[in-house]
Amino acid sequence: MRSNSFASLSVAVGLIASCKTTSDSSGMKNQTLRQNQTTQIIAQSALSFDVNMLKTHLANAIDPSLPKLGLWAAFLEESQQDSPCPGKVLESYYMLDTSTDEPAEKVYVTTAKPMPMNGPCGLVIDTEVKNFNQVSRALMESSPLAQIGTFDKIKFTIKEAIDRSEANNKNFKYRDGVKIYRHLHPTTWDHPWYAIYGTACGIDSTVYFNAENAEIIDMLDSPIVGPCPPRN
Repeated sequence: MRSNSFASLSVAVGLIASCKTTSDSSGMKNQTLRQNQTTQIIAQSALSFDVNMLKTHLANAIDPSLPKLGLWAAFLEESQQDSPCPGKVLESYYMLDTSTDEPAEKVYVTTAKPMPMNGPCGLVIDTEVKNFNQVSRALMESSPLAQIGTFDKIKFTIKEAIDRSEANNKNFKYRDGVKIYRHLHPTTWDHPWYAIYGTACGIDSTVYFNAENAEIIDMLDSPIVGPCPPRN
């Protein structure tokens, strides 16, 4: 499936804008809800995540004192080699209040940061509430994943998705992260997707992998399928 089967970026922006209110009118400020709460969960690499692990980590990420939250998107970003826990994943969960049908005006952002804990790297959890404008860039072209059952439709692990994406695009190599989300276009929003971040022909590239049926789509920044062009 080529990128022209998707709505243009301007349409996507218009659709996603309907899910927010402006920060100026609400007067909302950043609010830290939870800081530096450590968990017994061991930090993992992105290749280790399966559905059960995702569910477990998400359950630990949600503060039970918050409103009923539904997942919008999750980001798993590999830590750099010079970090305290190289190769382990910094987890970010974007959640919204599902107890109301009103348009989302605030998003709860929970991060689980890998840190050494007298041995294996564990996770330090922090939650903030932000207005939609502050996170709209991260959530661009996505809609609430919880509306299709969060992780329940995921049939392929991240490792399987990466392996198939690299096999399908010979120039593509996974590098440092995965986004788990639901695309807002009507032809794709019934499925969970992995956006797999890597490189192709020496430039940043992304493969979009259907986590339910293994479909791979081409977007504007997808890997070049044919031979890499000569470099000047």
